[in-house]
Amino acid sequence: MRTIFLIGMMGTGKTSVGKAVAEGLGTAFFDTDIEIERSTSMSVRALFSEQGEAAFRLLENRILRTLPAQNAVVATGGGIVLDATNREWMQGMGVVLLLTASVETIITRVDGDDKRPLLRGNIREKLLQLQKSRTEMYLTSADYVINTDYKRPDEISAEIIRIIHLNNSH
Repeated sequence: MRTIFLIGMMGTGKTSVGKAVAEGLGTAFFDTDIEIERSTSMSVRALFSEQGEAAFRLLENRILRTLPAQNAVVATGGGIVLDATNREWMQGMGVVLLLTASVETIITRVDGDDKRPLLRGNIREKLLQLQKSRTEMYLTSADYVINTDYKRPDEISAEIIRIIHLNNSH
């Protein structure tokens, strides 16, 4: 099985769904943010504040290329699509699934989470701005789009597993 890459805005469920998909398929799970934190011994928030977003994006690019091309599920950071080489890499190495959710759903899911450096200030305004700047890159990168509004991680993972099984049967 080719690696499954989950892309989308923060709060769409990439990590929780990714873990459930990996468990359901009996494969390894990776989260690019966690891998970056492991490799640097720093939190994403600390990396952003001490080294800036550009340095973080370089690490993200490097980490992405160390992950398996088969038998894995990878939850990516919301901004991974900002780099065209990341988009091309994921498309060439696996199946890319875009998880989407309304701004209201995302706010509910991330409210009070101080680990998200791009959400300082007016959270609704920031999310709308991020969504506007990334939507086209998300859509052109994705093989499949799954809306996660009003769905539990187990429901979303079951939907993804059905897609993967259909994809592998052709």
